[in-house]
Amino acid sequence: MHLLILLIGLIPFNVNCEYPGDQAGKGATLSSFGCMSAGNTPLDASGNTQILMAAYDESGLFLWTDSFHLGQSSEIFAVQSWDGGLIFTGSWSSPSTGVNALAHAVSSDCQRMWTYSLELADLETFTTAAQGTDGTIVCAGRTNSYGAGGSDVLMVALDQSGNELWKKTYGTPGEEAVYHISSCSDGGYILACQAMDWGAGLGDYWIIRTDSAGDTLWTGTYGGAEFEYPWRVLQAGENFYVAGNTLSFGAGSYDWWILKLDSSGNMIWETVWGLKNTDSCMALAIRDGEAVVGGAAETASGVFESAVVIFDEDGYVLEDWYYDPGMIRSIETLESEGFLIGGVTYESNSALWTMCTDSLGNSPEMGISPEIRSTGISLSRNPVSSSVEIEIGLGSQTESSTITVHDISGRIVGTALLRDGKTVFDVTNLSPGIYSIRSSNGDTTRMAVLR
Repeated sequence: MHLLILLIGLIPFNVNCEYPGDQAGKGATLSSFGCMSAGNTPLDASGNTQILMAAYDESGLFLWTDSFHLGQSSEIFAVQSWDGGLIFTGSWSSPSTGVNALAHAVSSDCQRMWTYSLELADLETFTTAAQGTDGTIVCAGRTNSYGAGGSDVLMVALDQSGNELWKKTYGTPGEEAVYHISSCSDGGYILACQAMDWGAGLGDYWIIRTDSAGDTLWTGTYGGAEFEYPWRVLQAGENFYVAGNTLSFGAGSYDWWILKLDSSGNMIWETVWGLKNTDSCMALAIRDGEAVVGGAAETASGVFESAVVIFDEDGYVLEDWYYDPGMIRSIETLESEGFLIGGVTYESNSALWTMCTDSLGNSPEMGISPEIRSTGISLSRNPVSSSVEIEIGLGSQTESSTITVHDISGRIVGTALLRDGKTVFDVTNLSPGIYSIRSSNGDTTRMAVLR
């Protein structure tokens, strides 16, 4: 982290980038002048895109905006800080070279330092990058040009001048993808990948742990019968947190699925969070052993509000915050224990969105406070094997709130009376399978019982 940020910190603010056309914000990161937000915006009427960046000082004052592209079209999937400044990872394309993986580095004052481009026969792209403890920059993405076949996970290590050190692939003859890479305290890396043609379902979390040379230390797959997308993975002490989306477990359509793994990839706990509709989980930070997870929640049909949920070290929800319609794509913790949040806002037309909050999720200088809401049914664990705490939100409680548990045929297999909106339900007498939980006012969620 840059010395300037350590000295002055960021002051809570909330800003959108004023730029023509809709923008797809990919996140924000700290810089020597304050912070940088980045994403994609149209280049022309043919559907080609360019990379857009917007710079702000420590109080959220707009400094400047700029855009760039290579070839016919360019897009980024992530921006992050490194020792030399900022690095953008994505792809660029042209009729002659196809789609090529792109890593573009700029200095702390946003002057171009170097560009790395991987131009092979088929499709390549970088979705993420991390800096190792030795200063090496490792970019991760996908390749269709070589490897085991299909779409494989690709890692390329670069020195601080953008020169290639090594390339490695991970995969099978089927389809794999990678969404995030982060560095580990021992000099290695951990990757959040997806296995789409093998595993328990249609798309599993596939976590790869490597040493500093990219050699595999262990892998693990986690998932149910449907799709899972692991968007972020971070180390916390000796453990790892994974945050993403699940269609196999939860309260309807996609929900957030958070895992805590030990140092060998064994699951310590898992938890599902979501409302009744589609909820998307895209961001993760760690603060004092707490998992700070961000994304969007469909609070009403077709209404997606940006959301932050904080889970304690045992996987229980501590707080949930809701902001304006949009999607959170990145969260970084600050020295103040507040957060730098980046993504896209859906207000009027889509725009790059950047917000700095205090430790409670507030931006008091701008008069912005998160709306703390608790509705519907939430479970302390899902799947469960022994007992589960069931809670219904304040907006769903009645004077005599009860829940009923139904098997897959709709038969009632259990009931419970809630006190202050909560109850603990014993599932040891239930057979493994999928059950539905219904509240007195008609809210429902799904629960998986495993042994």
